Amino acid sequence: LSTDDTSVMIARCFEAQSVQPALAQRIFHHTMGNPLFVEEVCSALLQRNDVILVEGEVLYSGDVGRFDFPATVQSVILGRVDSLPPQSRELLRFASVMGREFSSGVLSQLVADSQVEISDGLRELERLSFVERLPASTNGQFQFKHVIIQEVTYGTLLMKERAAVHARIAELIESGGNEQTDQSRHLEELAYPYRLAGN
Repeated sequence: LSTDDTSVMIARCFEAQSVQPALAQRIFHHTMGNPLFVEEVCSALLQRNDVILVEGEVLYSGDVGRFDFPATVQSVILGRVDSLPPQSRELLRFASVMGREFSSGVLSQLVADSQVEISDGLRELERLSFVERLPASTNGQFQFKHVIIQEVTYGTLLMKERAAVHARIAELIESGGNEQTDQSRHLEELAYPYRLAGN
């Protein structure tokens, strides 16, 4: 993206009319106009409460000259995941084991033994642009907003943790504890976690 296009994208991310020129320049030079990088930086700014909206203009709440973010989009995402409250982070990590798309029904059973509140948790993760509800979904299907968010989140799990969650997902799917009705998709979905769980 050009500098102007980057500024337009930033404004769109914050549902604003314009962006503080100095902030737009800093984000552009930091991201080199990479759209995904721009979007993730904006999401991080929102999550950190580093911006304010004044008369339709996005303003940096501190000294723009001291604006600083990690050098890669993966590092920005990891920082966003790490800064989530423990319950939201746990919910996101469990979801990441199911792949880019996941079922809120299966997810609710995965975290049944914890204190995580699924509906509120998913709404908050949507607000922070980690996940989004699939438009045509009538049975609680979500997806990570970008596959790289799922991959980075999945990478925060230890191998032992991944295998344990995959095994639990396979048990739930095999017992019919999910909303899928398409048999071929059911079998395909079942095989993936079983393989990674070592079964």
